[in-house]
Amino acid sequence: MSHISRRFALFISEEEGAITVDWVVLTAIVAGVGSVSAWLVTSNIPGFAQNIGDAISVMSVGP
Repeated sequence: MSHISRRFALFISEEEGAITVDWVVLTAIVAGVGSVSAWLVTSNIPGFAQNIGDAISVMSVGP
C-alpha cells in the first residue's frame, strides 16, 4: 500500500500541466456561461416579439 500512496503523493505534488488544467476549467466555465446566456436570450425572444407586434398593431400611421 505504501507504494500506491507514494505514487499518489507524487502525482498530487506534480505541477506540470497545472496551467493546462486551469485553462480547461476556465474555458468550460466560459462556455457554460455563454450557453446559459444564449438560452436565456433565445427563450425570451418570442415574448418580446409578441409584445412589439401587439404595440405596433394598435398604432396608426399617417396624418
